[in-house]
Amino acid sequence: MATRNDPGLRAGLPRRFMRGRFLRAGLILLLGWLALEAVLLHLVAERIGWGSTIAILTVKGGLGLLILGWLTMRGLGRLRGRLEPGDMLRKGISAGFGIASAILIALPGLVPTAMGIALFSPSLRGWVIRRLSVKEAGNPREIVLEEGEWRELRRRKARKAKGAASSLEAKPPSV
Repeated sequence: MATRNDPGLRAGLPRRFMRGRFLRAGLILLLGWLALEAVLLHLVAERIGWGSTIAILTVKGGLGLLILGWLTMRGLGRLRGRLEPGDMLRKGISAGFGIASAILIALPGLVPTAMGIALFSPSLRGWVIRRLSVKEAGNPREIVLEEGEWRELRRRKARKAKGAASSLEAKPPSV
């Protein structure tokens, strides 16, 4: 009898079933986003008036396009200069976040604008980069200590414990 987690069962699922799930999930997210936008727009318009709301949305869209143009021109100017490979990657990621932020600000609505403004925050950028970066495959039990954080111990002659492969002991950092 096949269980739900059986790899053979997953392999037997038709592709149209999986596409249908993603299509339904995307449709539900889109409708939820539109409902949230409508509620927020109504609340803001109720508070400051429809004319002011439309004016603010128009100005923030133009501001997003100006930021997008400025970041694009600045990025093109940097391409002409000489950059080191590590510096190019860091600045490229930063420029990518800036352009994504500007595009979100230029989009109509209040939710993309809030997300675009949030992406300008360096701490949020760092969090997103850490979440999306690929972790290096290494020994998870390996601990890297700086010089001065460890000391060598004398080997005991009486008996050696099973699995004690190292004669280094970590000492806590000084306060």
